[in-house]
Amino acid sequence: MNIQPTDFKSFYHSLDAGKRKDFARAAGTTTGYIEVHLVRAARIPRKETMDALWSACEEFGATFSRSDLIQFFFNSPARPELAEKERAGVISRAESKESA
Repeated sequence: MNIQPTDFKSFYHSLDAGKRKDFARAAGTTTGYIEVHLVRAARIPRKETMDALWSACEEFGATFSRSDLIQFFFNSPARPELAEKERAGVISRAESKESA
């Protein structure tokens, strides 16, 4: 039985080291940035980065949707209270980073 990864973290971890480098390059970033900030959803990517991530996900065969990718970052933040305030426009992204 072949179980397909259903979120960004499990998808990224399903790639071998070489594919992770290729994936990062296709997404316009580095494996370090992905592994430190994105797989933990510690940062919410800017639109350009999110678009590039989605493009790389499609290229590398992700089975989840673009909407699932976006929800991964908004539904599993490292600091939920800050992400909620950021989404509501109460604080800026810069302020939430300062509080982290």
